[in-house]
Amino acid sequence: MWVERARHETVRALLAAVKGCWCQGGDLGDDEERWIPTRAELTPERRAVLDKAVDLARTALCASAPKYEVIVGMCEEYLGSHDAPTGVAETPPAAPREELDSIKEWLEKESAQWAFLDRPEPVEAPDLDPGAVRDPHLLDAELCRLAALRERWDEVFGHLAMLIRATDGWRRLGFASFEHYCSERVGMGVRAIAERAALERRLYEVPRLREAMRRMPDEDRAALH
Repeated sequence: MWVERARHETVRALLAAVKGCWCQGGDLGDDEERWIPTRAELTPERRAVLDKAVDLARTALCASAPKYEVIVGMCEEYLGSHDAPTGVAETPPAAPREELDSIKEWLEKESAQWAFLDRPEPVEAPDLDPGAVRDPHLLDAELCRLAALRERWDEVFGHLAMLIRATDGWRRLGFASFEHYCSERVGMGVRAIAERAALERRLYEVPRLREAMRRMPDEDRAALH
């Protein structure tokens, strides 16, 4: 049922439906944790202390752990052994995401879920010779061919991502935000696309960096992306 709904509904509508099912089951509701943005100013001295704490936390957890996860863990550790600071509101202010979701819903209705955008036709998986399935050498050669084909599209993808973000192309296509465009149209997380667009902009600023990336081993280049 969910697969069939995913063929016709937007990501936002699917997330709302899933959340509704959980709420009806009693697992989520008024007690659901709410996330709000926050900001803190640090002096250079305190910044050095924080960076050192992050490095130590990654040593204990995982070297590739995102910084926000490390910061969350540090905050939870502190709140677990200290009283809450005075003057902190019991109920956080309403998150702007609720307003953004209503804008997304309105845009979906106005644009008929972006029916005017071309939808690529599905690509069928190639038929392999039954004998080739049993031959690891043939499978390895085919996998390497497909990997090389995908690698050639990486620069094109980065260039287009940079352009559509720089020109606010998502706004002209009728999406509420760049994140909205990434999830609904591209089907990828906004962080991955934003990072690739930023990398592409840097590659244009430093051409030697692009040449160095082209000379990198495949596994190192994939880790960088």
